[in-house]
Amino acid sequence: MPIIIPDALISAASLVNRMWGSYGYGIEAVSSAGDGSCLLAVVAGDGSRFHVGSTRHGNTVHADTQADCERALAQLIHEERRP
Repeated sequence: MPIIIPDALISAASLVNRMWGSYGYGIEAVSSAGDGSCLLAVVAGDGSRFHVGSTRHGNTVHADTQADCERALAQLIHEERRP
C-alpha cells in the first residue's frame, strides 16, 4: 500500500482550502499515486468534482479528471527527480 507523505497531504489540502474553501468545496477522497504523493478528489456543493495532486515536496496540480491529475503529477515527480 503506497504511503502519503504528510507534506504532500498538507499542500494539497491547503490548495483546496485557499482556492475553493470559501465556496463550499470539500475533500471527498484521499489516495496516493505512489512516491509519497497525494491525490484528493474534491467535490462541490452542486456535485461537480475535480482532483488535486501534490508531490512529496509540496508542488501541486489540479485537473478535471483523476487521469489528467495523475499525468500532471507524474510529470512533476519526474521534474523533481532531474538533477
